Order: sequence, then C-alpha cells, then structure tokens
Amino acid sequence: MTANDQASRPVARWALQFPSLHADGGLYVFPCDERGNVPLDDLGRRALLEYLFARHMVGRTLARPRVVAIAEH
Repeated sequence: MTANDQASRPVARWALQFPSLHADGGLYVFPCDERGNVPLDDLGRRALLEYLFARHMVGRTLARPRVVAIAEH
C-alpha cells in the first residue's frame, strides 16, 4: 500500500449513541473511543450535561448506548 492509498482510505472515528425507546424519539450522540469511553474533559458544558442526562435516562426513555464507527475522509 502506498502513502497515497493510505491517505485516501477513510479513518474510523467512534461515537457513542443513545437511541430513544420511542419511535418518535431522537438520538443522543457523543464522541468516544473504540471502547465507548467519552472524553468528559473535552465536552463543552452543554454536551456534558446532555451526556449525563442521557446516561440517567437509559431504561426510561433511552436504550442502552452503542458504539458505532463513523468513517471520515
């Protein structure tokens, strides 16, 4: 593989998704590593509060979170 081939390949980035338990609900998404660890110190105040809220609502209005790969070029 050449350097050009590596440069054109997508790079995986990870996201932790909290899907809604309801059909009309939304989705909370936060950056994370491949194991689902969210860098809390890197989140802004609002994102941190939303993350803590999402964790609290698991089993109530949100499903258990899942780690997904997001391809970037």
